[in-house]
Amino acid sequence: MRLTSEQKTEKRLNRVLEINRLCFPSVRASDEKMTHLFNTGEVFFYVYCNAILGFAVCEQFTFETPRLVIIAVLLDYQGQGVGKKLLAEVIEHYKSAGCMSLELVVNTKNARAIRMYKAAGFMIDKTLKKYFLQDGDGYLMRREYE
Repeated sequence: MRLTSEQKTEKRLNRVLEINRLCFPSVRASDEKMTHLFNTGEVFFYVYCNAILGFAVCEQFTFETPRLVIIAVLLDYQGQGVGKKLLAEVIEHYKSAGCMSLELVVNTKNARAIRMYKAAGFMIDKTLKKYFLQDGDGYLMRREYE
C-alpha cells in the first residue's frame, strides 16, 4: 500500500526506522536520512495481519525518472515474495503515473537483490565505484517503461 500524506504518521515512521535498523544492523541510512525520505518521498508498506513486514521508499527529483532508494523486509519474511510484491507495487505506481523509467542503486555484493531486480526488468546501467563508502561499489540499475 502506498501511503498518502495523511497516512505518514509518527507511529509508521518509527516502524520504518525499526525495520531499517533490523535489516541493516551495521551499514544503513541514518535515522535522520530515513526520516527525511519518509517525509518527502513516496512510501510503500507491505502489511500482513495488521503488521508492517516491509517497506519501500522512493525519491522523485525528476518526474521522468524516480529512484527507488530502499526496500527493506524483516528477516523472518525474506524469501517469501514480500520484496517482490513491494517492488511490483512501486513499478506499477510510477508506470501509471506516466514516468519513463525507474532507477535504483544496489550493492554489487547483494546477489539476491540483483536477481530480483533483473527478474523485474531492471538492467545494470553502470558501476558506481565506492558508492556505499565502507561497503563497496554499487550498480545503477534502470527499468524502462514502454
